[in-house]
Amino acid sequence: MSSSSIYGIRKDYTGEEILEYKNSWCFSPIIWRVLPDKYIHDYIQTPYGYKKGIIGMDGNNVWTRTNKAINKCDNTPDRVCWEMSSQQIFHTSDKQIISDSIMQFLKQNDTYDVSEKDNIPVLKREHIIERFTEIANDILSIDENEFPYFVFKNTTVDDDVERWFEKYDEESDEYVSCAMSENTDDFYAEFVFIKDGKIDKFVSNKDYQFES
Repeated sequence: MSSSSIYGIRKDYTGEEILEYKNSWCFSPIIWRVLPDKYIHDYIQTPYGYKKGIIGMDGNNVWTRTNKAINKCDNTPDRVCWEMSSQQIFHTSDKQIISDSIMQFLKQNDTYDVSEKDNIPVLKREHIIERFTEIANDILSIDENEFPYFVFKNTTVDDDVERWFEKYDEESDEYVSCAMSENTDDFYAEFVFIKDGKIDKFVSNKDYQFES
C-alpha cells in the first residue's frame, strides 16, 4: 500500500522525509473528493450514477475547474488544504495557521461527498478524522529552525518530490543529493506566502530568491 509523507526543507534547501503516513488515500484524495463536490458540484454529476473526479474520469478538467474556483474564493482552510494536496511549499513559520486550517477543513466541509451506500460524508469517517488530525498535530511539531519549509508529498507511487533533492551525475551514472535551489530547471513548484491569516501570493521555485 502506498504512503504519503512530509518532507522538511532545510535552510540550505536540501530536504528529507521527516514524517510518514500509511495509506496515502486518507488525505489528498479526500480533499480532491470534497472540494470538487463543494465548488463545481453540478459539473461533476453524471447520468450514470457516479461523479467525475480528479482521479479518474475527466480528471484534468475537474482539477482545472476546481483550482480556478478555489483560487477565487476567500476560504483559507479550503485554500490551504488544496495547496497542500498540490504539493506546494509552505513556510514552517506559518504552521499554526496551516494546522488550524486542516482542522477547520474537517468541520466546515463535513456535509460534502456523502456516500450513497451508507449516507455518511467522507469527513465524518473516523479514520479520515484521525488522519487529518494527525497531520495537523505533526505540522505543529516541525522545528522551523531546522526546517524553515515543508511540503506534503501525496504518495510513494511517484518520486516527484524526492527528485527535487537529487541530481543526475554523469560521471557516476547515479542520482546524487543536492539542494533544490540547484535543481530549478527539473521541476516546478510554488512557495506559498501567507499574510494576515490568508494566502497572499505564490512564488515559483524558478522565481524564488534562494538565499546563499
